[in-house]
Amino acid sequence: MLSPDLLHQVIKGTFKDHLVAWVEQYLVIQHGKPGATAIMADIDRRHVGISCGRRFKQWTGDDSKALMKTFLPAVAGYIPPKMLLALSSFMDFCYLVRRPKITGQKLLDVEDALKHFHDARTIFADTGVRFDGFCLPQQHALNHYPRSIQLFGAPYGLCSSITESKHIRAVKEPWRHSNRFDALGQMLLTNQQVDKLAAAKVDFIARGMLEGPLYGFQDLFAALYAPPPAPALPPPPPSDSDKSSDDGSDETTEGSSTTVIMAKCKGVLTWFSSLATISTHNQNLNM
Repeated sequence: MLSPDLLHQVIKGTFKDHLVAWVEQYLVIQHGKPGATAIMADIDRRHVGISCGRRFKQWTGDDSKALMKTFLPAVAGYIPPKMLLALSSFMDFCYLVRRPKITGQKLLDVEDALKHFHDARTIFADTGVRFDGFCLPQQHALNHYPRSIQLFGAPYGLCSSITESKHIRAVKEPWRHSNRFDALGQMLLTNQQVDKLAAAKVDFIARGMLEGPLYGFQDLFAALYAPPPAPALPPPPPSDSDKSSDDGSDETTEGSSTTVIMAKCKGVLTWFSSLATISTHNQNLNM
């Protein structure tokens, strides 16, 4: 016997492909195409912020799970009470079988919710939505869930969404990164590089290399990517006043500095120790 598949049999199968589509068909039958379009627009506004997926090209399991949270109150008032009861009973069944642990009492609740769903879903046949009955593989598989849970445990760990999420990361994303020509080798190389990056991250965390602030790295990156310094400007040409005169004075080359140090005369301070001596000395020079 095949194991249960919550994603394709319950979430995307019975709920999205059957019940959501049947509600739209009922609105078209009762209100016509223009009226149904206006009602569906109002239903979309009721769960704004939640990806309803009505206009999505490809639904995901997360889209269907998000819609399940708000679809029941969103359609309340637009569908008959028995149809609302069918949706409510199926929601109870869905959330019960998605539990990681299912006790004996919860298993009885699963069987009770499934019975109520089978009794209430006849409203879709009465309103002309399902005139050919309910011989659908996805809904037929729901009858085997109680027995399968008794034999193999909760189907929470058997959901194909687990392998599908791995398929997206290991196949779809590497395919998008390839050039679409002989892509298998490129996809394998991409997976190897992703695994090496993941292993390096674990090693860096164990060494404490990814902890603390990154101020030092910011300074390092700023120094690496800093613009080069501007080139130095050439010195200005010398002016006429800086050129040496023709009277035999000392010539000074450009960029040189000249310092004159006067020699010290021994005993000068003792000769002119008083103002009177200086005055007498000046008079002798003038004579």
